[in-house]
Amino acid sequence: MYDAIIVGARCAGSPTAMLLARNGYRVLLLDKATFPSDTISTHIIWPHGAEIMDRWGLLDRLAATGCPPVALNLIFDVGPFALHGAVTETNETNNCRASATAVQITRPDLAVTALGIPTAPVAPGGTFKVTDTVKNQGTVAAGAFTTRYYLSLNSTKDIVVGSRSVSSLSAGQTSNGNLNVTVPSGTSPGAYYVVSCADDSNTVVETDEANNCRVSASTIQVALPDLVITAVGNPPASAAKGAKFRITDTTKNQGTVTATASATRYYLSTDQQKGGGDVLLSGTRSVSSLNAGQSASGNVNVTIPATTPAGTYYVVACADDAGAVTEGDETNNCKGSAGTVVVP
Repeated sequence: MYDAIIVGARCAGSPTAMLLARNGYRVLLLDKATFPSDTISTHIIWPHGAEIMDRWGLLDRLAATGCPPVALNLIFDVGPFALHGAVTETNETNNCRASATAVQITRPDLAVTALGIPTAPVAPGGTFKVTDTVKNQGTVAAGAFTTRYYLSLNSTKDIVVGSRSVSSLSAGQTSNGNLNVTVPSGTSPGAYYVVSCADDSNTVVETDEANNCRVSASTIQVALPDLVITAVGNPPASAAKGAKFRITDTTKNQGTVTATASATRYYLSTDQQKGGGDVLLSGTRSVSSLNAGQSASGNVNVTIPATTPAGTYYVVACADDAGAVTEGDETNNCKGSAGTVVVP
């Protein structure tokens, strides 16, 4: 039994059978002719093939048969360079000729030529629109790449806010971008430049890798809302423990960006300020999201706890008392009423 039967024992079959046998296979090699035969078989063994035959231990035996070497000027052209074989000539000084003109070998060059940002402030976690233009100012085409956008306090690449894909650009071609980018929720308030960087991942090899970014001429303000109580209605002159009464108030967002929904809570206080000894009244007022500068007024019934100590109290209203909204100033959320209520 054989693992392989190879029909044809010439230049292809013989080495195949040999390699299989050397790897432990049982091989039967068949050919209808006997060797050496009168059939002429003309083959050129290239340098790599000669090296393999030498490794097999056959090169010396092949040379001993009188097989002639090829006396040609062999050129192996692999693009950037070529390997030339040696031929003895009557004149070795006239083998080369230069072209009449030069070939320019160059690369693309990507640059951001325009960048626009809005003037309105944005909150952490919010979005804003960026427009930009990327140009291939080189003389050859550039493959596909990615333009990335950053926030920066000092015109360097700091906080990634978005990116866009750009298809290949021919020489002189431009690509215009118009997209919303997102400020990470943990971004600190401040004035930020926007930096747009073409081919920011260095996918395209360029003649100049130092001119890919452009910084906005102005800054965008990353800001937080600021909720305050601007008005608190007076409580009744007196109210028993466990009694209910209605309180009115106004919440305003005096920040420059939108505040999300919040809840206002109410306290009895002896000094118009929220403090550790104040009494939390049951009852809260929900306040929907407020745009910059927007106010919301409302009223709610609150209940005096049965355990409230007897005394004279102001009512203190505190916007976003649970801290649901991150604000620019967390110390100005409360306001006390002008009048007092006596709890006997």
